[in-house]
Amino acid sequence: MRVRVRVRVRVRVRVRGHSVCTCALQDLKRAFTYLDTSNKGHVSVSDIQRALALMGVRMTEEHVRDMVKEVDTSNRGSISFPQFQQLFRNVNGR
Repeated sequence: MRVRVRVRVRVRVRVRGHSVCTCALQDLKRAFTYLDTSNKGHVSVSDIQRALALMGVRMTEEHVRDMVKEVDTSNRGSISFPQFQQLFRNVNGR
């Protein structure tokens, strides 16, 4: 069975000099679900780096890891959906 997921992006922001898009809450949830391939409720640094690459943003693993560290309160190297939301709030400066 094939599953097709479409993530729609709405609001333009900048991450470390790169133009990136974020989205409304429901779109963020869809994006998180898409990235959470193991269905464990967490996404990893490599998942986020891959998603940024799909959006045309090339960032080193170190830069992505630094962004994740800002919201990863458990220091496990992966983030939950509320932390994912916080990551995008931080990117937006809110």
